[in-house]
Amino acid sequence: MAKKLEKIAQGNEKARFIIALPNVNIDVREYSNLSKVGGSIATTSAGAVSQYLFREVKNPIVARTILANLRDRIAGNDNYAMKLADEFSNEDGTVRTGSDKQDSEEIEICYYLSGRYGGNPKSYLEHSRKLLEEFKRFGY
Repeated sequence: MAKKLEKIAQGNEKARFIIALPNVNIDVREYSNLSKVGGSIATTSAGAVSQYLFREVKNPIVARTILANLRDRIAGNDNYAMKLADEFSNEDGTVRTGSDKQDSEEIEICYYLSGRYGGNPKSYLEHSRKLLEEFKRFGY
């Protein structure tokens, strides 16, 4: 029983998520004005999307409407977030730290955003740096 509870507790650890909402028309004015790229700290990808929307859209009814539209009409809420890895390892197995770790995080974010929106991963470098800076501000 103790091992099962320990596993559940480990699964509920908060992590950093990169949010990449689709550029689609869902007939909600606030969504069209919303930044589609952001960061969130949560335990699941669906929770990260929800938290991001409730933080960015000040009206909770509108945020719920956006979530429902994304979930029902597009592809589900958990498809719009990527969990950022906590550790990055070199080929020899050593864990990257400092600027090497930050470079790896930037690359991972750039490739994720490039995959979601198209284009060259280099064009998303500024977004990735802003997101990482935001996480640092909140202590993550």
